Amino acid sequence: MAWLKPMLKLQSAFRAPSRFARSAAQHLGKSTQHLGKGPQPLVKSTQHLGKGTQHLEKDTQHLGKDSSPVFEIRSSPGKGLGVFATKDILRNVDIMRDPLAFRAWKGENLAERHRRFIMLPVTTRQSILKLSEGQTVLDYRAIVYATYPRDNNYEKESIIEIFKLDDIIDTNAFTIAHDTGLTVELFLNACRINHSCIPNADQVANEGTGDLVMRANRDINADEEITTSYIMRAAPREIRQRVLSGGWGFTCQCPACDPSHPFSHSHEQRLHTLLQTYKDSACYLDDDGRLKSAETWPYAALEQVADSFRRRTELLTEHHSLRSFTREVYLGAFEVAVAKYKLRRVRSDLEEALKLLELTIQAERIYFGEAITRSHEELYAKLERGDISGV
Repeated sequence: MAWLKPMLKLQSAFRAPSRFARSAAQHLGKSTQHLGKGPQPLVKSTQHLGKGTQHLEKDTQHLGKDSSPVFEIRSSPGKGLGVFATKDILRNVDIMRDPLAFRAWKGENLAERHRRFIMLPVTTRQSILKLSEGQTVLDYRAIVYATYPRDNNYEKESIIEIFKLDDIIDTNAFTIAHDTGLTVELFLNACRINHSCIPNADQVANEGTGDLVMRANRDINADEEITTSYIMRAAPREIRQRVLSGGWGFTCQCPACDPSHPFSHSHEQRLHTLLQTYKDSACYLDDDGRLKSAETWPYAALEQVADSFRRRTELLTEHHSLRSFTREVYLGAFEVAVAKYKLRRVRSDLEEALKLLELTIQAERIYFGEAITRSHEELYAKLERGDISGV
């Protein structure tokens, strides 16, 4: 199932599900020893590769121009609190840059985590402890007092807070990938954003600031609720519902999940076709979704691979909730175009490679920031001169 690994990249940093459903007694015993995108085929032209992306470069001019708040936190019917737009927000514009409130590591000792937590400012600690707890709500106080019938109430209250903090982190934190591994991080505004399988906002690279940046992936109207995805949104409905129910205790009722909604059937077909393209490509792509041994492929085979990438590009650009994943597909298609050019030195293949690299750079500017685009901009200038040495 090597095809599944690149498929798993079709997600933003997601919210970690609550794991407090496991034995509370086991939690207590361990911690107190130490006082947590069915379209028609595309023509072989570079024009169609930009379908759905023609606004990418134009929209980036809006980024960061208006620093006034564009959201507010208020009640969301049936969901508790939610985040809502206070004004119209254009596609690819930042909704929020939320400072990091608290960071934890996977497998971290809970008591050590709590020791770091109590070093935070009082107001930050209070705000964190007011965040939602897991759907499997346990009476920490009753469990601790029943398990540890000692007179030291301060110690008991500390143990209760240790597990409450762990549950809050599991329920609200975002899983963030770093060079050194995965962390779970709390952001006091972003954690109020509710889930949708077709969200109108995506997390983008924080460009080294540590802030969590949420950016609109389509135009958002004033008073509209802002949503993000807690899970791998490209999974079929059945899998999405199972993960959300088991991890967060709710059944998603967004248009993609409501079988009676006209959108649901077409979107499920889109996701099924997208998943099939990943399965079909397993023979020629490696675990990172990149072309295997491009130099050994005959030209006709490379054209078939290019067609597969075109198909995937069209699927991802059909709906706003999937467009943020086009960067990896553009990059893979770029490698195929370069391999084709090396074999026959046909100018149209080089032009195709340049177009794909341009689309990659545009996507990187939106979702990853300027820093990551520099090497590709240098490569673009090199290819534009016809220099393919070292590519």
